[in-house]
Amino acid sequence: MKEDIYTIIGKRTRQEREKLGLTQEELADKVEIHPSFLGQIERGTKKASIITLQRIADALGVSADILLKEENNKAKNNKLSEYQIKVSGLMRNFQTNEQRFLYKTTKELYKNIKKRKKY
Repeated sequence: MKEDIYTIIGKRTRQEREKLGLTQEELADKVEIHPSFLGQIERGTKKASIITLQRIADALGVSADILLKEENNKAKNNKLSEYQIKVSGLMRNFQTNEQRFLYKTTKELYKNIKKRKKY
């Protein structure tokens, strides 16, 4: 059965919020809405106006269409781990040169971990 658009918006809002490691209270503060209203939006029990939807998207650093997209089955089968999602969410807020630095640092840490496991 296909989910209604409000349930999709709610699920995608929660996913994007969690990627950034934000609580409902923190996101609600950024959007300037009550945390309980955000919770209702995330559960799909309240309808957000287009303006509120855009403010949520802006606060999450995504375009509004991201919040409207239903996950397809292929995406569900290729889910990222909790920590991959968190790192991805953090990196979204960095400049390109900062992202490059973090990637190179992580790559070196990975190499060192692999070397230690060999011994």
